[in-house]
Amino acid sequence: MAELNPRPLDRSILQEQDCHISEVIWSGREVGPLICKPATILSDKWSLNATQEAYVQETGLLHLSKLQKITIDHALISALVERWRPETNTFHLASGEATVTLEDVAYIYGLPINGRVVTGRTFSSPTTVSEVCLELLGKQPQQGSDCNGSDLKLTWLVKSFSKLSKKSSKNEQIRATRAYLFCLVAGQIFTNTSGSMGGAWILELFREFKKYAWGPACLANLYRQLSIRTVAKSTGKHKGSKRPTDHQKTFGGPVQLLQIWAISRMSIGREIKSAQEWDDHFEFPLSRLWSRRLKSHKTFSTVEVVRKQLDNQDPDNFIWRPYVGFEEELANIVDEEEMEVFSSQTVVVCYWIVERHNSNRVMKQFGLQQIIPPSIIWCIQ
Repeated sequence: MAELNPRPLDRSILQEQDCHISEVIWSGREVGPLICKPATILSDKWSLNATQEAYVQETGLLHLSKLQKITIDHALISALVERWRPETNTFHLASGEATVTLEDVAYIYGLPINGRVVTGRTFSSPTTVSEVCLELLGKQPQQGSDCNGSDLKLTWLVKSFSKLSKKSSKNEQIRATRAYLFCLVAGQIFTNTSGSMGGAWILELFREFKKYAWGPACLANLYRQLSIRTVAKSTGKHKGSKRPTDHQKTFGGPVQLLQIWAISRMSIGREIKSAQEWDDHFEFPLSRLWSRRLKSHKTFSTVEVVRKQLDNQDPDNFIWRPYVGFEEELANIVDEEEMEVFSSQTVVVCYWIVERHNSNRVMKQFGLQQIIPPSIIWCIQ
């Protein structure tokens, strides 16, 4: 019997194998589970009045603001990272390639796909941080206690702006809404491994309350987080220690999005009660529906268990289209123009992060027959 070789035989596409976490695991060394740090759910700490909710709606972030807490399965996320390939921005599973797409981020988080590109200037000067905060928030943070360098602490914003008096002025309501939106976006769309801070430059997105392409920005950050976490060995291309650093062991940002995407398509992690037992009235975004489904669910598992589940997964049991059954409800909420770009082969952008949305590698997720995708064109850095 020939010796089992789990590595790619043809490396014309999977060129990063030597520094991929799967290489380390196959050599017999466990790196341990990731420490997942989902953002604080702001509804527990912040109460918006009707005027503020109207501002939030103008930005396209009202659905995201309704996000509810779910318990994160660190082992499940860790095992998924092992299957992620940065070269294709897809998970490589027994059923084939699959990934989180624009459709998923629109339905699970309720984020708009169309809109202004999420980008702008960035800055690191404490002086600029103070100037921007004074202009847009009416207050200046103190270095150390309220911010670190250009990163604002969410605790400072919650403490300073979450409580408004009933007699608050229009300017006070606008400033408090900017602080709220900063916390929402910094925690759920952007990625900070501490889970407690965000770059002050994000504030400038809310000079006016305009709609941005938040969905692609969220997806770009998720792809980049997954790709960074797969790097577990130093090579000439990926400098660093042979053991993952503390930074590499932490996973922040849209963790809920990833977990809901996975458990809605595969039987992994601790067994969830059968669909017949769910109180399954429709809620949007779908993260709210899953929050209800998982309310009493115990998520504790181990990386080894989830890894084995993925190894033994029946390819025919992968759910390629988990939104079947909700088509009418979703069509009444999500614009047709948004749906038309779900399967587009494009790039998703968030400031300096630009990632490929390789829909042509996961055509079954859109009800299409999968063809052999064209070769990847590599950019030489």
